[in-house]
Amino acid sequence: MAETALWVPVKLTRIARNVDHDPKGIWPDSDVPRTDILYGEYQSAKPRGTVAISMLIGGVCDSPSECPVRAVFVPKGSTTKHDLADGSDQVCASGDGIELKTDLTALRGCNMPVKLNPIKSAH
Repeated sequence: MAETALWVPVKLTRIARNVDHDPKGIWPDSDVPRTDILYGEYQSAKPRGTVAISMLIGGVCDSPSECPVRAVFVPKGSTTKHDLADGSDQVCASGDGIELKTDLTALRGCNMPVKLNPIKSAH
């Protein structure tokens, strides 16, 4: 029987204020126009690896309004980043952060889900 994917909270913490460079390297500099960056991670069991979620706050948007979000998956033992959400989608950050589906198919903020790109297997 297949496991049911659950929504899990991912706490987002402000890692940078009024910057034009993402210290985690998730956003290209061209996308970071003097903004604050929120960041959180989720350790995925299947597939094994880390999901890094980053949101730009300030400038064009201000929490809790809808702000650009990126999500990348880094397989365990690898440094390759797979884009799950490329920043074109916007979600609102509520309170402690946003939610991620444990099968890595979607994330949501303020109960508005955003479908994530499938992870390309490294074959």
